[in-house]
Amino acid sequence: MGNRGIFIAAIEHVRSMERRRSMEGLSYIVDEKGRRRAVVVDLDRHGELWEDIYDAMIAEARIGEDRLSWHAVRTGKASAKPKKR
Repeated sequence: MGNRGIFIAAIEHVRSMERRRSMEGLSYIVDEKGRRRAVVVDLDRHGELWEDIYDAMIAEARIGEDRLSWHAVRTGKASAKPKKR
């Protein structure tokens, strides 16, 4: 699953739980028309979910950055020329 796919899966997980019942530990910030614009997550209840969302956001932000192969890192050749994505 790609980075974007992880993020979408996390969002879909939350949406499916909302459809089943009102999810405790989530509060929404709405605009003047009542549309949800942000969510406040109770980290005591949903810390693992937040970690998944945060990891997906970091991965998505790094799309397009240069990267090293696992072999270069493992063998200590991290100064090797990074691969372009």
